Amino acid sequence: MSNANKTIVFLHGYGGSSVDFAPSFDSWRTQFADCQFLFLNGPLTCSLRPGRFQWIALSTNRSRILTELRFRGPAIENQVNRSLDSINGSIEDSVLVGFSQGAMIALYLALVGTKKPKGLVLFSCEVVGLEDYQPDQSNQVPRILFLHGRNDSWIPASGLRNSVEAVKRQTNFDVHLHILGDGNHEICESSVRFANSFIQQIWPNSCS
Repeated sequence: MSNANKTIVFLHGYGGSSVDFAPSFDSWRTQFADCQFLFLNGPLTCSLRPGRFQWIALSTNRSRILTELRFRGPAIENQVNRSLDSINGSIEDSVLVGFSQGAMIALYLALVGTKKPKGLVLFSCEVVGLEDYQPDQSNQVPRILFLHGRNDSWIPASGLRNSVEAVKRQTNFDVHLHILGDGNHEICESSVRFANSFIQQIWPNSCS
């Protein structure tokens, strides 16, 4: 492997598992041939979907979600860092790709971590925990792409624009938002194409 410290880390959604991303992103192994791929499972089993996982307890209450993020966040950060260490990776040379609850976790790790990822691709992400933002010690500026379906029935796109603007104002992140006209709460082919192009901009020499 030509550059073992470049890693794309995948964080599944609620009730998902590490295998969920494979069908949608299989072509990336060729397109980003010098990158490693790390597919992680959430630390908690999902009672509603046996054999599946979650990162934090499910809730629609933002205060409870924030409490869970603060409680579970350090252990999840350790899990990600240990997994990266085991394959000679580092958070600073990683792009985190998350869906739904996994996207929220990826964003929170970027907000609170003293070392920041190279980039984030966030599918159907709810912004929670912005008040916990910690500046990066190394002055790395993560590039972030929010990809969201206009018809998302779980996290309405109408409120996301204001949240994304708040991320721009309150952090040093390079933030981008793309609303998919016919998308719902999902990862669709068009969103994967946007994500692909975005990562090519982060690592232009990694594409084949």
